[in-house]
Amino acid sequence: PTTATPATAFPTGIPSLSPTTLPTPFESTMYILTTDIFDSTVAPTTTTPSFLPSTLPTKQPTGMPTHVPSRAPTNAPTFSPTYTLTQAPTASPTVIPSLSPTTLPTLSPTSRRNCQMTVNAPLDVVERDVASRGITMAVLLTEVVRSCMNIQRNPELRNVGIHIRGWRSGSIIIDYELVFPEPTYIEFALNNINETIASNTSIV
Repeated sequence: PTTATPATAFPTGIPSLSPTTLPTPFESTMYILTTDIFDSTVAPTTTTPSFLPSTLPTKQPTGMPTHVPSRAPTNAPTFSPTYTLTQAPTASPTVIPSLSPTTLPTLSPTSRRNCQMTVNAPLDVVERDVASRGITMAVLLTEVVRSCMNIQRNPELRNVGIHIRGWRSGSIIIDYELVFPEPTYIEFALNNINETIASNTSIV
């Protein structure tokens, strides 16, 4: 007897009682479907995915994202943010800041006092003496006012500014100005000057 070649390598153990009258040809192609071919997302993160995803996704996203993101973020973020924050920020900043702030702000307020002093000396003689020394009248009169402030006993008055505004005869009348940020220092200097004048101290 002749043995036929079986059509399948693994025949079924329970053959059908009503097999098909149109069996599949042996040489037909078989397609196998599997879900292991693609690495699909198990749980998508959005219900409306982007049609134009980024070609440069972030490799290191922030570990502490903001809980209240801005609804209108800037289109021009700074490339050099500050790393030194102010220790005493203002509690009420202006809502309309200046577009051209000054480059030379005032460092501190300055107190000024215009004063006058009379020195018992002939102006012409003093002017000739000053010329022979090679100095100016403004330099000499500044030292006169400074001496009356008694800087030696009160060195804290050394930084009080003295501006000679002018002088005239009769004997010598000096118009000057005292300048310092703290007004109490100016008052202290004037008290010393008045005490020196009242004591008729000679100034050489």
